[in-house]
Order: sequence, then C-alpha cells, then structure tokens
Amino acid sequence: MFRTLDIVMIAALIGGAAWTFKVKHDSRIALERVARLENRLRLEQEAIDILNADWSLLTSPERLERLAERYRSQLGLVPTEPSAIGKLSEVPERDAVMPQTPNPEKAAASDQDKDAIKTGSIKPKKAVTGETDGSEIE
Repeated sequence: MFRTLDIVMIAALIGGAAWTFKVKHDSRIALERVARLENRLRLEQEAIDILNADWSLLTSPERLERLAERYRSQLGLVPTEPSAIGKLSEVPERDAVMPQTPNPEKAAASDQDKDAIKTGSIKPKKAVTGETDGSEIE
C-alpha cells in the first residue's frame, strides 16, 4: 500500500508546511512589533515638538521682559547701564601688525615631514640601492 518513500515524502511535506507556518507567524509578530515601535516613535516625536514649542514660549524675550517688570521689586532687578560693563577708552587697541607671509622653503620642508608618516600598509621604497621587495604599489 504505502511505500517507505511515500511516507518520507508525506513527512517532508508536513514538515515543510509546519516550517512555512512558523516563519509566517514569526514574521507577522515581527511586523506587529515594528508597527508598535513606529507608533511609539511618532508619539515621542510629537511630545518633543510640543516640549520645544513650550520652551520657545517660556524663553521668549517679550515674556521674560514682562516677568522682569512684574517682579522687579521682589527680585531687586535693575537694568544694566552700559557704563557698568566698561568704557571704550578701557578697551586696549589692537596692534597694527601685518600677518607674516609664509616662507615657501619652510613650507616645503614641513610638507616633507608630513610624508614621513608611516602607516604600515605600504613599505617605503629603497631609494639608495634601487632594490624593491615587491610590496610597493606602482
């Protein structure tokens, strides 16, 4: 009636169907989790936008000026006079020194020092003997 090969094929078919169902179920769960996380992220972004708007409102210069006027007597606030900061005569004058133009010979020497940095990825060429060890890139 049933041969051994038939039984093996039926078992493989049932195993394949079970595996397909498991993969489909796991992917559906993962998609639901992604949707929940995206929704949570959107809600958090909206909360951040609301907090930024509140912060802008609370720190607006007009509001702070009104509060300073209202509570001036309680806080002992007084407007800052420009003379309290300093006078123009107290500011030292800048020296009229022209910037030095770089010496081309010194600039070339400093560039040669930068080329001496070894990274270890390429061995330097042997310029004295002209021999190479085959590891240079040309």
